[in-house]
Amino acid sequence: MKYLVEHRETFYYRRKIHYQTLCVSLKTKNKVEAKYVLGIINSNIEVLRYHMNFEEELDYIKDIIHKYVDLAKVQYKELADKREEKYSYFKKDGKKLKGSHPKAIKKAIKNLEEDLHSDRNNQLAQEIADASNIKEEFRIALQTLSKESQQRLRDEIIKAEIELLYFDKMRNESRSDDDKLQPTYIQEAISPKQTTYNDAIEMITMIDKQSKDKYRLKNKNEVYVEYIELMKDQKPAEFDKINLVIKTLLQSADTEYLIDYTMADYERFFYALIYTPAGISLKKRLFKAYDENIVLIAEDFKMSLENNDENFGEEFNYELKLQSAANISEKLRHLDDFLNDCVTNDAVEKNVMLNNRKFSDKIYKNILKSATKRKPFNTDELKSMLGLMAAEINGLGFMAEPFYIPLIALYSGMRVEEICKLKTKDIALENDVYYFNINGAVKTENSIRCVPIHSDLLNCFDFLKYLKTREKNEFLFNLSPLEIKATKKTKYSHYYLRDFTRIRDNCVSEERIENDLISFHSFRHTFATRLHQSGVPYTIISALLGHRLDTVMQMFENIVLNHSQSETERYIHEGKPNLKQLEENINKLYLEDIKENIDLLAKAFKNCSDKGF
Repeated sequence: MKYLVEHRETFYYRRKIHYQTLCVSLKTKNKVEAKYVLGIINSNIEVLRYHMNFEEELDYIKDIIHKYVDLAKVQYKELADKREEKYSYFKKDGKKLKGSHPKAIKKAIKNLEEDLHSDRNNQLAQEIADASNIKEEFRIALQTLSKESQQRLRDEIIKAEIELLYFDKMRNESRSDDDKLQPTYIQEAISPKQTTYNDAIEMITMIDKQSKDKYRLKNKNEVYVEYIELMKDQKPAEFDKINLVIKTLLQSADTEYLIDYTMADYERFFYALIYTPAGISLKKRLFKAYDENIVLIAEDFKMSLENNDENFGEEFNYELKLQSAANISEKLRHLDDFLNDCVTNDAVEKNVMLNNRKFSDKIYKNILKSATKRKPFNTDELKSMLGLMAAEINGLGFMAEPFYIPLIALYSGMRVEEICKLKTKDIALENDVYYFNINGAVKTENSIRCVPIHSDLLNCFDFLKYLKTREKNEFLFNLSPLEIKATKKTKYSHYYLRDFTRIRDNCVSEERIENDLISFHSFRHTFATRLHQSGVPYTIISALLGHRLDTVMQMFENIVLNHSQSETERYIHEGKPNLKQLEENINKLYLEDIKENIDLLAKAFKNCSDKGF
């Protein structure tokens, strides 16, 4: 499992954060227990990375690890008694079987396995948590984690219940089966010993290993080689496509065996398949730059599409596009063939992607349909984000990056990369107007522009005061840049965007994210739409966004202009609006519907900033 390492029979949590390595002992020699603790830790890492600087993260992560290690070591008996009562049932003859009866346990395990991937998943996980000793931790986790990690937590708690039922079954058999009978009472009379959590986990580990050993006769690479050799002969015309699909699946998880893939690993594969650029196998330089890792290429391409911060692939002289729905459908059929073959040859227990709504064709068809038609944030989403920002300031204090970056986007319409790579010298003053000077490596020639700083940023959120604290620094924000290996091109927004995804997922519905591609770039559409609502001329909106006038006209009026048309030419001849004109119009930005939430955020910020940045 990723981030889990074993040294001298003890397991450690090891992960690189902000280019530094954290390594902490999990204080256990048992792999299952270590995985249990690790699952809870990993669910919180992204949240911790977002809120704290590196030193604070290390201390807090250590506290979290130690807390959950101690919490994990619960006594067995109390929970086993609860399960015995919970899973009891009545036979057709009216006789009641206790939940500890082998038939009752078998029935309970079957029901849990069916419900694991059903609509009852959420309710079932909540019921299990309510009956356990981690009820409060479960509640807090669901409020804190991203939607993806929330689902993973629910899945894991159901799987843990199944494992404990297996242990109940084995424990009962050891007390009643002649072949497995152990002198328990004699041992207790001589040396009383209570069953501990570690005892239970060791037995669960043995059961789990025995149940899955038949699927580990060949690792996933061996399974791949055998299958792909078969496809060379059987389907030579489709071989390249089949090969690419299976490679993507293999790269979607670090596990050695296919049987150990989680639902999250299959989801990672599914979205990697959707966002793999069309004709990727022909783009050799891009392939080489990413060490031929298709999943990483797809994830970066997805982020680029969602945020439109730069033309991904142009450094390799490639124009990258999404695949067609028909192409993705065909690849998923190849994947089904492979997984069905794996079931036949005992490499996996079942094809978990078959008839699973998480992998519905509706999902990728919506993505492809909406790829070029992104929508702005609506009022409720903006209110929710502003409220969350205020709550985090009240609870955690001021942090410049998660605070100012989305506000600058809302008040200026700047692209995320333009904001994240701002230097302190890029904030300038001319004719009594403070403005962002957007220059250097930009998306297009039109992107070079000056954007006045909105009065709210100056008056409500003390932007100039923050700027003064950064005067000895080259950059406005303290962000870890990502260098693209092939071209040594630096991307400043990469890690911030991962953090912003958590905010978005808490404030925007899954349907909106899927259908309207709501992302950080939606701030840019929000800014343009609200200027338009305020009656700001297209020429001004065009100058502020760094778009050509014809692009803006098409955005709002669906009017397609060409360079020879008089309106565009007249705008060019008249020259661009001056800073005073831009400042006057940017302060017309329509904000009345979210004014109350802006005021609440400003109040929270004021209370915090009075203590100093």
